[in-house]
Amino acid sequence: MRPVMLGYVQRRIGVPDVEVARRMRVLADFADREGYTLAEVFVDALNRPSAALAALVELAQATPVAAVAVAVAADLEQVDGSCDELRQRLERETGVPVLIATQPARPAPTDESPLDGSACWDGHVVSGTRSAHPARVYDYWIGGKDHFAVDRQVGEAVAAVTPWVATDARANRAFLGRAVRHLARLGVDQFLEIGAGLPAPRNVHEAAHEVNPRARVVYVDRDPVVLAHGRALLATDDRVVVVAGDARHPESILGDPAVRAHLDLGRPVAALFVAVLHFITDSEDPGRIVAGFRDAMVPGSYVVISHVTVDGDPERAAMVRQAADVYRNAAAPFTPRTQQQVRELFDGFTLLSPGPVPVQQWHSQRRGRAAAGSMLGGVGRLATPDRTA
Repeated sequence: MRPVMLGYVQRRIGVPDVEVARRMRVLADFADREGYTLAEVFVDALNRPSAALAALVELAQATPVAAVAVAVAADLEQVDGSCDELRQRLERETGVPVLIATQPARPAPTDESPLDGSACWDGHVVSGTRSAHPARVYDYWIGGKDHFAVDRQVGEAVAAVTPWVATDARANRAFLGRAVRHLARLGVDQFLEIGAGLPAPRNVHEAAHEVNPRARVVYVDRDPVVLAHGRALLATDDRVVVVAGDARHPESILGDPAVRAHLDLGRPVAALFVAVLHFITDSEDPGRIVAGFRDAMVPGSYVVISHVTVDGDPERAAMVRQAADVYRNAAAPFTPRTQQQVRELFDGFTLLSPGPVPVQQWHSQRRGRAAAGSMLGGVGRLATPDRTA
């Protein structure tokens, strides 16, 4: 079992969100490289280092940890002490080493490593962004701000082959909101989003709370930076929790104490797999994953799925396959599927009208004018068993 590490990031005034997210990635990569489990990243959003570091000490004392890590020494700066003094104080009060995730050279300022003007910079920085990340590429397509040049390069390479991809991504985000609001109006007040990705406008909890302010939401993701980012933004909302979990292991997610404490699995739940299952390979069996959640859900529960498809015009389908190859080589496995294969993911559920259709057209007031893209979306209901049979 790996030793546990806590991380610390100072959210300075004037430092963009993308830099905060980058530092979280630095910590995650550093922990993995050094053989630690990064349990939590403490984000000081108040720009009060003394109070934040005191809270970090309290957290470290309450949690069995083997180390505390900061992305750059600048995160240890405060008016009444040098970096070395603060590092020594942390080590003395936590009783564990304080590590700085750095490498030998400080790069020139770029959008990958913006400089924050700190007088306490240690002259080192780590770039955790050598590879594109699916969540950040998607963030780029939907117009977010938590992505880097490498993610934009992949996003643009895919868009060069399938020019409609950004439109599809935004339409998919809109589909998610419509589906959640629709289910909330039907009385669903518990939502479990698998592979939630980076927080962005029109999150699940925001859509659900438009209809029912008491709705409870669990976000699940396996990426440490996504988790840290989500926890930092949602720390004050007790209706929402963020949980570490991998879609490939439904039993682990459903058995997670935080999930079971936040959701009543004896009541209907909506499980959301939005733009997630095309990252699951055939050998990993996306149908098995959905079934794992279905079998733990009570009648009256729902599933929401959107998925890239290769149906339709043969030329367009060939372009999607080519884009999938670009994405697969640069970021992550990517498996577009046929409409029939997408329908099969709803096995055991009764599809709500209009069934899996282009996400632009699902319960959209613009259905008659919306152009069909390459992303199908649908909602299924787990029916009550027929007890007369």
